[in-house]
Amino acid sequence: MRAHLLLVDKEPGLRSTRCVEIVRSRLGRNIKVGHAGTLDGPASGLLLILLGSATRLSDYAMKLPKTYQVTLKLGIETTTGDIAGSVTRTMPVSGDAEERLRRATCAFLGMRLQRPPAFSAVRVNGERAHRLARKGKTPPLEARPVFIRSIRVTSPVDEDGYVSMVVECHKGTYIRSLAFDIGRKVGCGATVSSLRRVALGSLAEAQSLSSRLLPHMDREALLRHLLPVERLLDHFTAYEIDQYVEEACWRGQAIKGCPGRRLSWGMLPTSEGVALVGERGVTFCEVVLSSGGASFYPKVNVPLEGEITG
Repeated sequence: MRAHLLLVDKEPGLRSTRCVEIVRSRLGRNIKVGHAGTLDGPASGLLLILLGSATRLSDYAMKLPKTYQVTLKLGIETTTGDIAGSVTRTMPVSGDAEERLRRATCAFLGMRLQRPPAFSAVRVNGERAHRLARKGKTPPLEARPVFIRSIRVTSPVDEDGYVSMVVECHKGTYIRSLAFDIGRKVGCGATVSSLRRVALGSLAEAQSLSSRLLPHMDREALLRHLLPVERLLDHFTAYEIDQYVEEACWRGQAIKGCPGRRLSWGMLPTSEGVALVGERGVTFCEVVLSSGGASFYPKVNVPLEGEITG
């Protein structure tokens, strides 16, 4: 099956895995279907689903930068880091909370360490952290590096302590943890009231399919909403390669020096991967620099020819 993407606008309360299940049931059980990073159940917004050989690109798709619209509720902390959890602490919200919030956000920009929330899908000794948390246990979660590009406060703090923000971040960032940390920095606590993912790299809401429509669509209707996998390649530095380089890639051989004509710089650094595009398909490579120049080591080969069958 040819590699394709499907961008779904997930409604609040729907599990990401349920979206994948519906798509698989519509296309046929013999079609590979995966996703490029889940959204929390209460959250809404863009969920990228990978189809066919595009499932091999999951690790690369999850590297796309993400943009979230977030509403915080100041003055409380909860067990889950969002409004769905039980309140564990309440604090007064001072009159200068908005000014303190705008100053506090600057401290969270760039590369920093962040501890995932207890109610998360992070594995601890082989078990999901949220399953341990539901048993009343405190999962030992290590802080991990994340990158936050920008945080913009987009509304004043209202009389009930609600305030809106837009956050641009990269893989592994938990907005619930960010909200908790910001609340502590401001001094009044905070939890996520609503969360919506509005962009994945250059993929935006305009290209998405509402999850509310999925259960009512047949196979042919769903096929009309698929996106070419090239929409993912646009985010990475890409080179056009000839058949000799392509044959070497598909044999897993390293390419020394410039592999071909550069097609784009993309929006992600070359350390996140480089795409080599040939007639047969695309190869994602790791780039290693040395005194002798650059070497491209093939990691994933994805055929781009063919049609959806099954």
